[in-house]
Amino acid sequence: MEDTVGWTYYLQGRYDQALPYMEKSAKTLDRAVAHYHLAAVLLKAGDSARGKREYELAVKQDPKSTEKPEVDKLLKN
Repeated sequence: MEDTVGWTYYLQGRYDQALPYMEKSAKTLDRAVAHYHLAAVLLKAGDSARGKREYELAVKQDPKSTEKPEVDKLLKN
């Protein structure tokens, strides 16, 4: 549920509110989609170093995830 709530905040541009939900989701579930989502929130919130680390972890878990292209775009910007 944390991932869904956090992603909803992300889509609304409320990155600071999304962050605690995404952190909990990534820690609790430890699955690629949660790490991709956390990476996206961190990148949008301005924490690029941590966002890149989460992205790299997600890619190791699932390099073919449908979430990857979204975060790829954020990393290029």
